Amino acid sequence: MKSPTQIINRELKAKKKCQGNPTKKYFKELIDYYINIKTLNEFCFAFLKIKITAKIAIFYFF
Repeated sequence: MKSPTQIINRELKAKKKCQGNPTKKYFKELIDYYINIKTLNEFCFAFLKIKITAKIAIFYFF
């Protein structure tokens, strides 16, 4: 199981990689990463984070 720090670091890497177009590329990175998570517990946590992040992004960009 990955620690929250590892998850945050991975997200920061994804963010940096996709600074040109933060929406599509960043979400693709995040979703690709979360699909690879093996444990159900982490998957649920990740899914919740995606929902929260998506709400923030929708609010921010539109």
